[in-house]
Amino acid sequence: MSDGSKAMPGNQNAPSASSLVYSMPTPCAQINPSGRVEFVNAAWTSHQRRCVSLAGLGGNLIESMQATPSSTPAAAGLCELLDGRRADLTCDICVNDESDAWSRVMATRDTSGNVLVMLIDITDHPAAESRAASELRLQRIVESAMDGIITIDQRGHVVMFNAAAEKMFGVPAAQAIGVSLDRFIPSRTRDQHPSFIKAFGAAGVTTRSMGHLGAVAGVRADGTEFPIEASISHAQSDGQHYYTVILRDIAERKRLEAQLLQAQKMEGVGRLAGGIAHDFNNLIMAIFNYLALASRKLGVDHPVAPMLAQANQAAQRAADLTRQLLTFARKQIVAPRVLSPREVAAGLSPMLRRLIGEDVTLRTAFADDTGMVRADHAQLEQVLVNLVINARDAMPSGGTLTLETHNTVLDEAFCRSRVEVTPGEYVVFAVTDTGVGMTPEVQRHIFEPFFTTKPAGKGTGLGLAMCQGIVKQAGGHIGVYSEVGRGTSVRVYLPRVYANASPTGAAPVPKPPPRGSETILIAEDSALVRELVAEELRNAGYTVLSAESGPEALKIAAAHPGTIDVLLTDVVMPDMSGVQLAEKLAESRSLAVIYMSGYTEETITHHGVDPERVTFIAKPFMSDTLLHLVRRVIGAGAKK
Repeated sequence: MSDGSKAMPGNQNAPSASSLVYSMPTPCAQINPSGRVEFVNAAWTSHQRRCVSLAGLGGNLIESMQATPSSTPAAAGLCELLDGRRADLTCDICVNDESDAWSRVMATRDTSGNVLVMLIDITDHPAAESRAASELRLQRIVESAMDGIITIDQRGHVVMFNAAAEKMFGVPAAQAIGVSLDRFIPSRTRDQHPSFIKAFGAAGVTTRSMGHLGAVAGVRADGTEFPIEASISHAQSDGQHYYTVILRDIAERKRLEAQLLQAQKMEGVGRLAGGIAHDFNNLIMAIFNYLALASRKLGVDHPVAPMLAQANQAAQRAADLTRQLLTFARKQIVAPRVLSPREVAAGLSPMLRRLIGEDVTLRTAFADDTGMVRADHAQLEQVLVNLVINARDAMPSGGTLTLETHNTVLDEAFCRSRVEVTPGEYVVFAVTDTGVGMTPEVQRHIFEPFFTTKPAGKGTGLGLAMCQGIVKQAGGHIGVYSEVGRGTSVRVYLPRVYANASPTGAAPVPKPPPRGSETILIAEDSALVRELVAEELRNAGYTVLSAESGPEALKIAAAHPGTIDVLLTDVVMPDMSGVQLAEKLAESRSLAVIYMSGYTEETITHHGVDPERVTFIAKPFMSDTLLHLVRRVIGAGAKK
């Protein structure tokens, strides 16, 4: 302003200004290098009613603009003018954050360092309507986005916080706007964050590649951390730097990935268990049967008879361990049928009362309408007994054990967080104790094979792994709910079936092993098993032809002039499988086939053997069992 003008009424402290400037219809103000308003004309005061509530005479214009988010670019431009970093400024601002009120800020700096600011009302300008519509459309898009979107200014203060960010962090936008972004960053990384932002704004890259931050962490309103994926972009408007971060909460995805990783790890251990089963079962079978032969020859009164009995018990424990491994791996051959978990649990209750001891009270709550499931009866009993034993061990000073059965429906919400569960109707049987409970860390490992919290020698760590294998093989799911000091509830969910229970036949009365005189061809690559089975069959009166492979069995059969009544073959052998051998022999001979294997159901099925459609005997087996099976197969062939 020129020094020749006199102060106008109402501006007693203003510097001299011409009456022409004071009477201009365009709002004008002069600010000093600190941003303080030293002169305003009459239009500036009246303009505040229509436009933004800017500082009056004596106030700080830059601070008043910074208080309104839509005016912060103009405030930044004025700062640059006052600092001498630019000569003029033109910038549009949305008045009071209303989409229908716009002003154009035009400013210039004089030689003394003061800045003259003019406001032009452009609300009725043709471009204003499209600008307002565009702003509104953008705002609605941002608010409807599923990812969190946060924009900060160059000071690190939040200027935009969409609805998804509100939900993600648990903080309303009204409380987030204006605060530092540090509020949403874990304390351990806050010190480094400003330098990353500064480097990214300058060069577009940092050592952390902030264009795509990848997996980082956020802090919710309650102080808990959670994993997020983030990408960041930088924009400059009217000299002001802005950084927009797009965030995606991946806590649920991380949890599902952990479940999948655990499932894959368990599958790997399961494959290992299946891989050792064949050789291990061959050894156990030989041990069992040679112990039985020795016991029969020596008699019960022989001095070594008790030692043989102890050896037999040890072999039985080894066989049980193998079965547990296969069950954990969900590869055990089972005989599922329709049955009632309520009847299974009720039938076991008397035995369970004796099992848990006198200091533990057993309560039962069996719903009358408990539905049917399809499962192996013996395995379901095995699961129940194992869970009850674990519950008893968790109550060393006594307590209450509750056994219950009922129906339930698992919906989408329940199954969404459990990758191996599908929605539908289920039957539940639950074992609940009032024992010591489990920490979250222990709960994460309880289904891992060989994991146990019991002292050395008190448990194998296969109990719950075996239970989970049985339940998953039946298409079910196990849920564990536990609190330290308050107890544990283990719930087994099995798919409900609408069918009548299969009849349970009475246990067969043991019969002496039958004898015969027919010819049996054995094909078995394990010499230990081959010699054992051949000896037992010869002792029972049969003529035995023995081969260690499929090709050798074909040669022996071709050279044998008489009839071969039964082929007893291992399923998996080198050079030629048992199925291929049987097919080759069937081209020239009519004979019955018995398949045997110590491999898992998955493996023998892969080799073309369906245990439910052919005559199959799983290793390890006792010689008496084989003799009864051979006699039954020969008898069935004679009736045809």
